Amino acid sequence: EDNFPESAKVGDVTVPPRAYVDDVKLIADDDVQLRNAGYKASVALDQLSLKANLSKTKVIVVGGGKKARIMRDNLRANPVIIQGHEIEVCESDTYLGVKITQAGVADSIRQTFEERKQKAWSKVFAFKKMLRHPAMQRNGFIKSAVALFRAVIIPTLLGISAGMVKLVEKTYKKMIYSLLDVPVTTKYFAILRELGLKQARHIISAQKLNFINSIASNGCDSMVVRVLNEDHRVLGSRSILSEISELSEYYGLPDIWDNPILSDTIKAKVDECNSMQLMKGCLLSPVTVNRVNLRPSFLPYHQWPRSDGRATLLWRCGALKFKDNWRKYYKKKNVDSSCPHPLCPAPDSFEHAIRCLFMNTRLKREEECNNQDERFGRYVVALNRERTARFCAP
Repeated sequence: EDNFPESAKVGDVTVPPRAYVDDVKLIADDDVQLRNAGYKASVALDQLSLKANLSKTKVIVVGGGKKARIMRDNLRANPVIIQGHEIEVCESDTYLGVKITQAGVADSIRQTFEERKQKAWSKVFAFKKMLRHPAMQRNGFIKSAVALFRAVIIPTLLGISAGMVKLVEKTYKKMIYSLLDVPVTTKYFAILRELGLKQARHIISAQKLNFINSIASNGCDSMVVRVLNEDHRVLGSRSILSEISELSEYYGLPDIWDNPILSDTIKAKVDECNSMQLMKGCLLSPVTVNRVNLRPSFLPYHQWPRSDGRATLLWRCGALKFKDNWRKYYKKKNVDSSCPHPLCPAPDSFEHAIRCLFMNTRLKREEECNNQDERFGRYVVALNRERTARFCAP
């Protein structure tokens, strides 16, 4: 710290230049300090017989005020020199996966999220094509989709989300629906419960709790511990540790900063809270197929081919377009919600479609109560095909 007065500060705690593997970040208050930091970095690199990657070495002056504008002009006129090379002043650059911009922290978080969102969407579209491959179909359409979503999309999308939980949740939902070709009117909680996925906000909360818990578990006076304690002293209820205390209380955990616990305990509590919310949402819905178990159980239709598995998923989530499921909506529109066959006055529901004498597609009696049988999925697909062809009512 004495050799580098050009350091960041959190309250009264000085944070000297930080390095992660081969990445180094230098912070300074003005252009003179930054040039001095550049000189010291050059000396250190030369002593270690290392060369800076000049294509990835940038200067970003954060702020939109007069002081920041003057500092940018000074650094363009008299740039920072590292190992004999002038360093470019730019508006933004990526450091350890985070987009740092001259507009400040909020804009950096927003741009990082937008960049991650674009990457995640590109993977969703690639996976949609991949899931049609025969090998994926043999493994099970829904099973493969959920595995890919967990392994790739969730880490890509949820890497940074500070202050953007609602936007992240909305994007997360859209990606699930797009990957599985689910109608946008399908109940979100039902889809998550059937797929065994958590809400994005619970995943983000678990990440925060596990990160702070791992720091607290080390029990040493590291720079991170000092910075977090100072941040709490300065900001009080707006600090990171206050947010963690609130999350701990919400999930029924002890304050993990003072009482570190096993990561399995955090996972169990977050999973329990998520499961309770999903089950409550599904129980209150008149169209979803209710299950008595709290946690996701083995569902055979996850291993079925695309058309059969997807049809059964939509039926269990109440997303099939039977008019009786939406009778309040059709009543407001003064539209008849009876069976699409003109000679049948019964309500247009799945229960009626099974027994309707005017439908050619039939479900055998022994299959009626066994929606875990692959023939049930084939029946739903065949029923949709007949209703679309005969009545234009999928």
